[in-house]
Amino acid sequence: MKMKWMLIVIYICWFTAPCGNCEQRNKTEYNKMPKMFHYDQYDDCLYEDPSVEASYCLVRVVIKPNNGSEVWKLIEKYSSNWKLDLNHAALDRGVCISDIENEGAKLRDQHFNVSIVPKFDINFPYKIGHDAFRNTESYKANFSILVDKIINAELTEKYDLQAYTEIEYCERRGVNEFPIDSLDIFFVVIMTALCIVVIFSSWYDYWCKSSIGLEHYRVDLPNKLSMVLASFSFIRNWYRLTSHSRDPLCRDLRFIQSIRYNTFVLILIGHACILVQTRTGWFVEERFRQPEIMIIVNGFQIVTTFFAISALVFTIMYIQKAQNSNRKPGALGMILIVTFRYIRLTPVYALVLLFEATWFVRAQDGPFWRRAAETELTYCRRNWWINLLYLNNYLRLDQPCMQHSWYLACDFQLSIIGVILVTLMLRLPKLKVKLLVTAAVISFIIPSVVIYWNAFDGATIFSPEGRRFVFWYDVGYHKTYLPMHMNLNMYIYGVIVGVLYWKIKKANINLGSNRIFRVTWYLLFLVWPVLFLSGQHFYTHDYSKPSLWMAVYFTVARGLWAFLLAIGFFGFLYRVNKPLHRLLNIRLFEVLGRLTYGAYVGHFFIMKMMFYNIRHVEDLGVFDTSIRINATLYLSYILSLVLTLLVELPVSALQKQLIDHFIKPNKRQARGEEEGERNEAQNSTKIANKMEGYTNDAFKATFKEGNDMQEFNQQ
Repeated sequence: MKMKWMLIVIYICWFTAPCGNCEQRNKTEYNKMPKMFHYDQYDDCLYEDPSVEASYCLVRVVIKPNNGSEVWKLIEKYSSNWKLDLNHAALDRGVCISDIENEGAKLRDQHFNVSIVPKFDINFPYKIGHDAFRNTESYKANFSILVDKIINAELTEKYDLQAYTEIEYCERRGVNEFPIDSLDIFFVVIMTALCIVVIFSSWYDYWCKSSIGLEHYRVDLPNKLSMVLASFSFIRNWYRLTSHSRDPLCRDLRFIQSIRYNTFVLILIGHACILVQTRTGWFVEERFRQPEIMIIVNGFQIVTTFFAISALVFTIMYIQKAQNSNRKPGALGMILIVTFRYIRLTPVYALVLLFEATWFVRAQDGPFWRRAAETELTYCRRNWWINLLYLNNYLRLDQPCMQHSWYLACDFQLSIIGVILVTLMLRLPKLKVKLLVTAAVISFIIPSVVIYWNAFDGATIFSPEGRRFVFWYDVGYHKTYLPMHMNLNMYIYGVIVGVLYWKIKKANINLGSNRIFRVTWYLLFLVWPVLFLSGQHFYTHDYSKPSLWMAVYFTVARGLWAFLLAIGFFGFLYRVNKPLHRLLNIRLFEVLGRLTYGAYVGHFFIMKMMFYNIRHVEDLGVFDTSIRINATLYLSYILSLVLTLLVELPVSALQKQLIDHFIKPNKRQARGEEEGERNEAQNSTKIANKMEGYTNDAFKATFKEGNDMQEFNQQ
């Protein structure tokens, strides 16, 4: 029976998939156009002859329209489908300038009397803006005319075309564009101080040992001052990281750590597709016409899985603590949970941001490196406060600092909504269903209105041309992918699943024994690729817009993904497939899941080092790309391990001790309302601590229940 259903789904996938290769593309004709990417040898230019002060410039080139040119007509033809094609009027050049006088004489000897092409109206993004690169104006003053003549000489000779050229940045032999400044020194001071604190705390913890062996590091020290001084103890935090909770609820949800790890791996694959530097435009455009690649492109919404997990675990933990305390949470509890979340999420985030704003640019070099690193330096120094306020998914989207951190901002904003919604449900249990339905309807309507009002397609279009600038200037990406309100439905559905978890558990229903549910669970592994592939229709077809059905489809597709996640969650929870369930509960995945937050925060600059630290462009195959993805994966988790032991867990432990000190009930104070507020604060602290074991912004809290020390972790 299962095989029958699987064959039916495969049949549907095969015959309903959009035809990605039906469009006839003539490569011989295609090659008549100017190459989109061409770069002189970087190392030969700058380092071959030490006696020559050579310069190497990255230049943006925009071809001037010429309706009388056959090549221009080809450019228009092969640039017509903006969803699948690059803009062939925008070229990228790397030009070596070893000697201005010799270069000028060479052009004169070849009888090229090329006139300078002034800037004309350009109605598309063609360069990285907002003064991202240092000293560009001085290089423009020295080299713009020569660069213009060199490039236009080639275009005129080979293609009978002319182009406007603009230097993006240059590198000159022997010139240090990034002298050490006070912010660089500040980062070194912070790291030095952090290492000293960790060494002192580890020594103090060892000095407090009263027994032989390592059991000392697994239990609390006798007083709070000692615990505060030992908060940064390396060995104690290692045991906190690798601890294995015996709490029944923790055991139920342990597989989520494995899901978080595997989701992160899929995110790495998507980011690699964005950052890889290709040799030809043909390579990129052909990949966008392949169904398997379109599954990855449309699968960028996989990151929304984290939103659902965050909502799910928070709801389960919050409801449990409210039930155990027999007290309804209030405003104080909500404020504390949000505050604790901010304190736990921010230190690692801020430290990585500071590194990218200082020393990261010096980590590598190459013709493309400054596009990856100097933009981070410039934008992070300029917009750091937007990131630390978690508003970078709404403000200055075209000059992003740590572009991937839009997710952190979105998750933090959604968590505030989640705290308010679940608190209202607990305080007004009779209105619980109405609150959930209202929230679900609102989360459905808002994205649909945005899609219809802005005349967008039924899926976020990640076009090849948008990819050229990592979607910094893509309006559709800004308005449909990054905002919190466009991802609200995933979070609300996570809250609903969290409520259903307790309802099903109290009803003592075993979904794993239900045959229909088991078949549905197995089918989801075939349905989700179909769901992602369905978005290809919006690439291969240009439907009239605005369109009501596309507005509805956008939200329904997100809702369907949330439904598949819910089915998957309950399937793992009730062990539909026991071998797979055992695999997901391997101890290693529990630790990796806790490290995933730090790995996510730091992976993007590591991936840039993999794909921008190159000397020449090449069309990477699956094997080469896989090697770089795996290298990024390993290095990201190594970085996360360091950040976790030096920053995340110590801050979490220190926060817990300080909170317990300031809000601990005083027996000499009157009972009544004041004591109730303190109890609420303590409950909120425990909720935040336990919840962070699985959500994406904090690592771990240590607390006692009975005589056992339970540890709940996250990242």
